[in-house]
Amino acid sequence: MRIMFERIVGDEEIGGNDLNMDECMVLYRARVPILVIKYKNGLSVDVQFPSDSYQAMRNTNLVRHYAMADRRFGLVYMWLRTLFRSLGIMRSKEGLFSSYHILCLVAHFLQCTSGALSKTVLPVLIRSHAHLVGPDVDIDKVVEMLGQPVEGRTLQGWCSENRMNAGELAVRLIDYYANMDIFRCAISLDKGTLERKSVPLSKSFIADFMTKMMQEYSASLRLVRRDCGVVVNYLRSFDGINIAGKEIFVE
Repeated sequence: MRIMFERIVGDEEIGGNDLNMDECMVLYRARVPILVIKYKNGLSVDVQFPSDSYQAMRNTNLVRHYAMADRRFGLVYMWLRTLFRSLGIMRSKEGLFSSYHILCLVAHFLQCTSGALSKTVLPVLIRSHAHLVGPDVDIDKVVEMLGQPVEGRTLQGWCSENRMNAGELAVRLIDYYANMDIFRCAISLDKGTLERKSVPLSKSFIADFMTKMMQEYSASLRLVRRDCGVVVNYLRSFDGINIAGKEIFVE
């Protein structure tokens, strides 16, 4: 890691005098070691050093297939990410939410088979399409799939019977998490269920904040529940945005 950092610093094309050296970091003790490269123009680049399981690439492949399964996944994700950013809680390096946390919240809600929706929007991909996203898929195949464009593609073998629009789903999502006991329950993307934790989570600022935030936001959304007009109109502004491209690389 340090050798790579020194090479970046010494390369005038990608580093050199353009770097903000006081802000650059080498986090070699992190669960996934990472170089944080900061530039004077405000640009920030993270370089990860994953284990030989290549979990970050597998997660990205999973997200791309969720996006292919149903476009509402991307719309609800963009809406929830914007909400969390406006609340100032999307700061993963400070122990708050990351894009991946939000992706997991949205994916679980849309595929949950234990009462979130009467008809799911997404399949439980780990089970229904294990040959594409399962842990045993060869990493070379994962890389090949990541190199293919997502635009205009659909997930073969899946068509949701849920006819709710993205605005209605966004309202339901807030209600769902507002009524969840996040201290005793855990979401499972592998099973598409909500499961009881063997050891309850101790009280923490972020968990307590999320519970209160979801409850308060749920109450405010009831004002537009009748036709979900505000949320629907907002989500329409994201039409055509591809959230499953290479620019999203999750841990």
